[in-house]
Amino acid sequence: NPERWSTALCVEHMARTELAIVGGLEYSFSVPPNPNWYEETKGKYDLVRQIALNRPKGGVGSPFRAGGEVVPTENWDRARGIEEFYQSHGAFRAYVETMSRQIKDRTFLNPFPEVGMLNGFDWLTLTAMHIFRHSLQIEEILADPNYPKASTAETD
Repeated sequence: NPERWSTALCVEHMARTELAIVGGLEYSFSVPPNPNWYEETKGKYDLVRQIALNRPKGGVGSPFRAGGEVVPTENWDRARGIEEFYQSHGAFRAYVETMSRQIKDRTFLNPFPEVGMLNGFDWLTLTAMHIFRHSLQIEEILADPNYPKASTAETD
């Protein structure tokens, strides 16, 4: 329904979000470190964990709605969703494995004003928690009694 995403839309959103976060991290390393990182990001680690792990059932009442480049729009089929997620997640992992470990003084704004400035460590935490959050959403979708129990591909 218009208020709930499908599993495919969740996967597309997760893939798009990981790529957007890598882009933000790359940007943060292209500019000088933020000398005020501590003051600007103090307490954000706990905020990120609270926001990401506190998903209202059905997403109803969540103050966060995807916007811009992370909105799922292409209605990927299962094969494309798997391929795109593996590509985006692989790119994210490769970036993390090779990036500088000096990340707390690298900051960029979260698009939600309630969150504001995050440092590199907060962004990495948010990425992991974001995947977890939408994995819970997918489990919720699959548990819905109206969810088809077998796809035509599985029955053919």
